[in-house]
This record gives sequence, C-alpha cells and structure tokens, in this order.
Amino acid sequence: MKRNRVLWLLGMLICFVPNGYLSAADLDCLKRIDKIAGSVRKDVVLYSDEFKVMSDNPWARNSESTCKGALQRAESYYQRQVDDKSVCELGSSYVDSQVVQLYKNAGSTCRSEYDTLVNRLSPEDRQIALDRFARKQAMQH
Repeated sequence: MKRNRVLWLLGMLICFVPNGYLSAADLDCLKRIDKIAGSVRKDVVLYSDEFKVMSDNPWARNSESTCKGALQRAESYYQRQVDDKSVCELGSSYVDSQVVQLYKNAGSTCRSEYDTLVNRLSPEDRQIALDRFARKQAMQH
C-alpha cells in the first residue's frame, strides 16, 4: 500500500514538473560538460592558430581540417542531444559520457595532429614551433 502511494506521488511529481525545469544535478552536469567543452574549444583555437602559422607546410591544412572536424563532431552530437533533451537528464549518464568523450577525443585528435606535424619539421623549426606553442599555451592559462 505504501509503495503504491510512493509510486503515485512520484507519478504526480513527474506530471506536474514544468517543462524546462532542471534539478541542481542537471545543472551541475551541464556545467561540467560546458567546462570541458570550453577547455577543448580553447585548445582547438591554439592548435588551429599553429596550423595557420605553418601554412607553408603541405600537411598543415589537412591537420587543421582534421582537428576542426573532430571538434565539429563533438559540437554536433552535443547539440543534437540537447535538442532531443537527452543530455543531463534522468538516466542519461551514457549519453553524458559520450558527449564528454567526444570532446576529449577532439582535443586528443588536435594534439596528435599537431605532434605529427611538428615531428616532420627540421630540429630547428621543431624547437621554434614548440616554443611558440608553449608561449601561447601559457598565455591562455
């Protein structure tokens, strides 16, 4: 009997919670994802700037495209999940994890593309590029 009352109350709560209402947990989830996404976006801008500086390198344009494509996939997936109200909702931990992982993969892809590109440079040019990137990165943080 008590169980039925609890279920009835839970059902009523679900029916009467206004659309668009987010619990504190949902807001924390969105803040966490937005923080990760923001950090990755900043990193992508840094890498993209570096690829543009090396525009005379035949691989730089391809690396920049790969990097930006990885971020775009994360952004698109996140936006689709937000539009479908499938992220940071009750029972959405799998989707939430997927969103975070796509952003982290975008950051890793950019870093890998940059490392590969820099490793193809002569030792002198490599050191110049690494120093320039380290300065930009230090200014960002």
